[in-house]
Parts: sequence; C-alpha cells; structure tokens
Amino acid sequence: MDLQAIRTWNARPPQSAGELPPVWVPDTDHEAMRDLIRLRSVVGQVVTRARQHLQEFLLRHGHKHERGTAWRMAYRRWLSTLAFEHTA
Repeated sequence: MDLQAIRTWNARPPQSAGELPPVWVPDTDHEAMRDLIRLRSVVGQVVTRARQHLQEFLLRHGHKHERGTAWRMAYRRWLSTLAFEHTA
C-alpha cells in the first residue's frame, strides 16, 4: 500500500467552519451511573483477588476444602472451624 492510499484511507471528510458534528455531553446522572458501574467492576476484581489470596494462604497451611463449591455457606462454615498453630 503506497503513502497516497494510506493518506486517502485515513482521511475524514473536511468540516467547514462552524459545521462541527454534534456531540452529546453526559449530564450528572449519567456520569454518576458510569462511576457506579466502574466502581462495581473494580470491587468485583478486588473481591476475587482477596478470595484467591485466602485460598492460597489456606493451601500453604495445609487446609483444603474437599466438598462442595467454594464461597457458599458450607464453605464459610468450614472457614470458621479452622485453627492454626500460631495465633495472630
């Protein structure tokens, strides 16, 4: 592909002075919703990382949950029964 073809391919239609395309500026309600969605995503990632850290810690100390799915009530009850050699 030669330089002229690249230049033509990337070109946009010229805008005359004063004829800019309209844009939408979000109001405060939309911005608040965007912030909430971003925060929810970040919190989900933090919770996932914290759970992974806890499971890694438990495995290093020889504790493995053998039955059921992690993070259900049975798993949480099992977590509450764990004992370790050293107290915090």
